[in-house]
Parts: sequence; structure tokens; C-alpha cells
Amino acid sequence: MTIEKPLKNLSDLNYVIVPSKVTIDDSFLEAYNKIFNFWANSWDRTFKASGSPQGHWLDHFVRQDVIVALFNGNEPIGCHLYTLYNLKAQSTLKSEYFEYISEESLRKLRTEKMNLTMSMEYLCVSP
Repeated sequence: MTIEKPLKNLSDLNYVIVPSKVTIDDSFLEAYNKIFNFWANSWDRTFKASGSPQGHWLDHFVRQDVIVALFNGNEPIGCHLYTLYNLKAQSTLKSEYFEYISEESLRKLRTEKMNLTMSMEYLCVSP
């Protein structure tokens, strides 16, 4: 995906935070869909190039807690997804994301009373 509108002024840029879950209030739906399509197209190329199974990752977009994007006019040119995790929740520790984190590392976080953590995932920027 290439930038449709070349950046001429920084004032053309908008940083947006959209709800990660679409609700009955669809005032962010247009931006949400544009971000999703930008994100999906970017990562589709990456996963295809690496030989990953198709589509297995698409549901990762809707499991996020925060979705941010940088728009050039009406088009996204970058986005980043964030997920919050409570380390006291058993479901968190059994999730795929924590599969590779050692018990020792988790113990250190608990000792420091760091029970809420955030992952920053799927950064993509238009070339």
C-alpha cells in the first residue's frame, strides 16, 4: 500500500484513538474500518511473505483494548494496537501471549506489584 496523498504539511496529520470494539455508537466506524483495512493489508503481505497460514491472525484486531492511528488527511498511514492484561487473572496467564514468559519473570512482576501490563502489537507504517 502506498500513500495516496503525499504529506505536504504536518498539519495534514491527525492522530486518532478509536474504540477497539464496535458498538451501537458507530461514529468512529468509518475510521475504524479504514484502520482495519490498512492494518490487514499491511500484515497480510508480511504473513504471506513468511509463509504463515492465511487469516489466522485477523481476529487479533478485535481483541485489542486500544487502537491508534496516524492519518494523512482521510487515509491511515500508520497504526498501532495495544492490549491490557491483568496478571492476577488466570485467563491472562493461560493466554497465548504469555506462553513464552517465564514463571520467574512473572514472579518478579508480582513482587514489584506490577499486576497490569500492556502489550504493544502490530505496528505498521505506510512505506
